[in-house]
Amino acid sequence: MKTQIIDAIQIEKLVQIEMEKVAKQQEEQERLRQNEINKQEEQERLRQNEINKQEEEKRKIADEEERQELLRIQREQEELNKKEQEEADERLRNEQEEQKRMRQAREARIKMQEIEDKKRLQAEERRRQQQLEEEKRKIADEEQNKQMKRTLMKQTKAKFIITNRQAAILDRSSNFHGQTFPQWNDALHSIKVQQQQDPLFTSPVEYPRYIIHNVVTMTRPKDVYDFTQDNIVMFKKKNGDQNILSQNDSWNSVQQGIIGDCCFICSLIQMKMMEQKINKPLLSDKIYPRGPDNIGIYNPYGKYHIRLFINGCYRMIEIDDLLPCFGGIQTARSAETGELWVTLMEKAYLRCVGNGYDSHELDFSEAAFAFSGWLPDHFFKLNLIWEKEYEWKKFMRRFKSKNIIVEVGIPTDIFPDQRNDNLGLVSNHGYAVMDVIECGKTKLLQIRNPHRTAVWRGKYSAWDKQNWTPQLQEAAKFTPVNSEDECQKDGTFFMQLEDFKQYFDHGTISWNPDLLPYRQEIHFAWKEKHYSQSNTNLHEYFAPQFLLYRKQKEQKIWLVLNRHYQTKISPHNNAPTGNEEDRYQQENVYMNMDFFKHSNPQVFEYKRAGGRYVGRMIGSTYMNVYSSLFQIGLFDEDIHQTSLNDEGLTEEQKQKARIHEFTKDYVGYFTIAIGIHNLLVRTHGDLNFSLFAYSDQELNPIQKIKIHHEDDVEFDTHWDPVPMFEFNSGITRRDVSITIKGIKQNKKLSIQNSVGITAGERSWQQNGNGEQLIQKLLFVLGGKNAADAFYSVARFILGTQIDLVMTPRQISSKYGKEIDINAFWENEGGIHISEVDNALDEPQPNIGMGGVAKFPLFEDQLIQTKLSQRTYQLQDQNNDGKQEIAVKKRVLRVSAICRPKFFGRRDAFSLESNGPEGYDVKIIQRHLPCQFCSYELAWTDFIKSKPGINFATGPRSKLFYIIKTDKATDIHIQIIIQQQTNAKLCPYAEFQVVKLSGPKLVNETAITVRLSGATDRGMWENDDEILFSADQSTSFEKLYPQLYSNADNSKKDGWVLSHQGSGRLDADDTYYGLCVSARQFVADSLTVVSFAWSNSPLKLYKIE
Repeated sequence: MKTQIIDAIQIEKLVQIEMEKVAKQQEEQERLRQNEINKQEEQERLRQNEINKQEEEKRKIADEEERQELLRIQREQEELNKKEQEEADERLRNEQEEQKRMRQAREARIKMQEIEDKKRLQAEERRRQQQLEEEKRKIADEEQNKQMKRTLMKQTKAKFIITNRQAAILDRSSNFHGQTFPQWNDALHSIKVQQQQDPLFTSPVEYPRYIIHNVVTMTRPKDVYDFTQDNIVMFKKKNGDQNILSQNDSWNSVQQGIIGDCCFICSLIQMKMMEQKINKPLLSDKIYPRGPDNIGIYNPYGKYHIRLFINGCYRMIEIDDLLPCFGGIQTARSAETGELWVTLMEKAYLRCVGNGYDSHELDFSEAAFAFSGWLPDHFFKLNLIWEKEYEWKKFMRRFKSKNIIVEVGIPTDIFPDQRNDNLGLVSNHGYAVMDVIECGKTKLLQIRNPHRTAVWRGKYSAWDKQNWTPQLQEAAKFTPVNSEDECQKDGTFFMQLEDFKQYFDHGTISWNPDLLPYRQEIHFAWKEKHYSQSNTNLHEYFAPQFLLYRKQKEQKIWLVLNRHYQTKISPHNNAPTGNEEDRYQQENVYMNMDFFKHSNPQVFEYKRAGGRYVGRMIGSTYMNVYSSLFQIGLFDEDIHQTSLNDEGLTEEQKQKARIHEFTKDYVGYFTIAIGIHNLLVRTHGDLNFSLFAYSDQELNPIQKIKIHHEDDVEFDTHWDPVPMFEFNSGITRRDVSITIKGIKQNKKLSIQNSVGITAGERSWQQNGNGEQLIQKLLFVLGGKNAADAFYSVARFILGTQIDLVMTPRQISSKYGKEIDINAFWENEGGIHISEVDNALDEPQPNIGMGGVAKFPLFEDQLIQTKLSQRTYQLQDQNNDGKQEIAVKKRVLRVSAICRPKFFGRRDAFSLESNGPEGYDVKIIQRHLPCQFCSYELAWTDFIKSKPGINFATGPRSKLFYIIKTDKATDIHIQIIIQQQTNAKLCPYAEFQVVKLSGPKLVNETAITVRLSGATDRGMWENDDEILFSADQSTSFEKLYPQLYSNADNSKKDGWVLSHQGSGRLDADDTYYGLCVSARQFVADSLTVVSFAWSNSPLKLYKIE
């Protein structure tokens, strides 16, 4: 047993020994295998090092071959130069010997000619002096002409800006009372008679008739009158008289209907009467269609245009002839059967000024002003004619001379009932005064009730034969009837002044504008931010002010201030609005005019009248009317001189006397300021006005005095000079043979010289017309669509640019959000505005100024003649989730553009900016480097795709140029690249300028070798010094939709890449390299237009 155990242990030891032996064998095999692998890796490394060494040797050999080739060329050139120098020295020696032989003979000839030469030089000097004097005279004349032109332009500018702004105000004032009433246009609105009657015309705008809609039916005239349309007329001719204007008593046919517009009907009666008296159309020519005599006529089609002077100008009011009837016409009408003018004119006026047939309390003078232009006078006080004898005499003369029309009224509640049948009068009612008579001590007024029914039944009634003496009947041209039953009660009656004053307590007059035949007008807006000032001093300071001139103290100047209708609901509305908020918006506006004397009346002072200083100003009474009158100079002063010394003056007489005495002897410039007495709470938006000046002598135009507050900036300048655009000018081409790596190659080298920058016209301008530039671009860019596309962008980049640097005021508590910019052109122009980041404050060349404006494609139809106006909203930013306009320093770049015709002209223009509130604005005009430099290089090139290119990776294609400068100089480079493509991937352009190192480029062959090597390598040599690259802060790359217009009128998008940069070429007679590159994602080629500006002549070399 023990032996077996020992055997087992020995066997186990033997097995273990054997296993250890096997393990050692395996470890030795693994070590040998690893050694073999390491040996193979070492062999591979050595092999790779050998390959790299071979490649390095090849590159060194290639570089050495290029260097040796350049050195060979240099040696050959030096030997050639040496040989040429020796030959030149030999020629010089021979020439010197020949010159020595000839000198003696020449000296003799020179002596003989000295006297003649002296005489010739003296004559030339005289001519030169004359030429200098002539040039000085021309320069002085040109400068004088330019100064005259600038002065004339400023005068034209002021007039044009006023005219243009006024036109905009009149256009905005076309919308009021919930409708649009356009300015009258003869070509559009002078309609003709139409016989079409199926269907008849019906106004597309519903006519308000809420109050009467349950009691009337809208009916056509042919259905109202029981006869054919031939007997329906606009104005009826009586007794065969063909002149509508001279129809006797045609005014007496006017009759008021159920609408409470008695004052308006009185104005129709008065104007119709005045037509007859002065034989001049006041009403008859305002309705269209018109006949050959320019008098309105009936239109069977039922369409009419009425021409009324509302909101500062004549406007078109369109109506149909649907009339409210209930057994007959229920609104205003003519007593003459079939005559339509009364009904239609009422319908038109109520549509415009009132609220259709839901109107009431219209104004007599406003209606007369709208139809006939007679001047409204709301300051007339009726009681004066019986309290002062001289006022009666003035009143009677004015009436008899056809200088005024008059409406008078009976107040409310003067009778227990509205009507007093015993007297024949109606309270709260207006009457028209038709005549004024004085016979002995008796004073009568002929009065017309617009209802055309009740008449006065008291003393001097139509049947009062007892008081109607023969003398009085002759004076009044009236014969009483025997009894009241015989009286034809047509609303017209006579009334004694003593009775009249018991019942009538107010009146309104309108003045004949023929008294003051000269007129000027101006239309303006009173901005809400100005009239809403609660501070009285600021309210007055920001009030509109106007400058006028009185030539002599006898000159009469009357001013009518007309506030435009602007509310949604008419102030004369008499029906529920359906929205109480609309009615709530109605607010009384009490206006006046203040007259300011100037301390130096004969000096034109374009500044605002300040403060209410005693002795320098006087104001009219504040009144809640739409038209206010201010009178400088009065009529009928020969009857009685208006004076404050008169006893028993009423307050109205005192105020008129104060104004008269204050202004009567004043001659020269004066200021009229507009005032509003009450602080407006419910009124919002700008208030539009018209100011009319009437005079008996010629008037200077009304000048609006600008509010010169701290946010206004004006800048007078000229369009900047533009580049020479002498693309590829003076190019010479050389066929050059070079050897690279032992291979001979033939290249074509082009050489272009810079051109001097001049101050005059460019070669492509003809008498200031720049349209030939497009032809030049078409030639160098290869097509009209490319030329138009380039110009559409280049006029921004290479045009006139003005920066508005806006700095917030620290003391301001309010900052505005928008800026208004106006540009006044000598011919035409357009303006584009964009915010620019990091723009510098110094007026340096606009390349390298920091910031870039993202230019849009500015459509030509947006270019305006004379005046361009733009409003720019400041850009907002996200602040804690809210879009807010940050108060910070900003720069707005204003780019001025024009069509090719005016491109490059040095026309003058002015820039005006208003706002934003709370910022100081400084204006800096940026200038292209061509204004600071003496030389320009301009050339074009193309980056085209090469065969086998993989567009998916967007490989970068490069163009190489060499630029030589004679003297060290600053240089400014502008590269504009365009690509006609619909691809959305940006080409990412770049450019870089280097100073070339290595062997000197002694001739054109060496230059060609250097350009060819850079092109093959795709880079300049490693030792070349980088001077500067494109400034990314002033460069932009943008895809413009529909940039290109093709021949088939289709549009194609296009990329525009604008890159700018500047640096210094720091050595004389030295060569520099320029590389321009862009990535290509599509096969479409890229057009490259390049400019270089410097103060030293430049040469450009490139391989074609």
